[in-house]
Amino acid sequence: MPAESSSRPRHSLPKRPDRPRQLAVGAAVVAAGVLLPIIFHQVGLGPVFLPMFFPIALGSFVMRPWPSAFAGMVTPMVSTVLTGMPALMPPVAPVLSVELGIFGATVSLLYRAGLQPLPTLLVAFFLNRILLLFLAFGIAPVLGLPPHWTGWAAVVYGLPGIALITLSIPLILPRLGQYLEV
Repeated sequence: MPAESSSRPRHSLPKRPDRPRQLAVGAAVVAAGVLLPIIFHQVGLGPVFLPMFFPIALGSFVMRPWPSAFAGMVTPMVSTVLTGMPALMPPVAPVLSVELGIFGATVSLLYRAGLQPLPTLLVAFFLNRILLLFLAFGIAPVLGLPPHWTGWAAVVYGLPGIALITLSIPLILPRLGQYLEV
């Protein structure tokens, strides 16, 4: 009997109802997205390392696109309500909600389409930085800031975090995979 070939990538999740699991992972991602920035700020690392992106990225390898997008969108707002950061004005939290929602969905979609973790993160961050650039170009004039400087500064500011996340998550995923079917 010939071996069956599956069109589904080896690392995609089975197509079975797993709403409780998606909900549990989503809740853990949002909680980590609130707690990790607090820890980063306490040790003086601040937002340059994109601490909210780490749990969203990691969780998006496990969650489906819609729960990933939802976790990304609500995390900054939950954090704002509970901790006061990120700020609502200037509109850091709303911009971050858009960014993280699209980022989470992108990671989830690309991974389920068969991309390996490293290329998935590189493409998702590239698209994220383009999105951030355009958001900054649009918002800066409203705040009385120079659009080009503001846009490019926002893009470059997160590069250390992008490097950290892009290097660490592909190392963490195999260990996480044995527990979460990644």
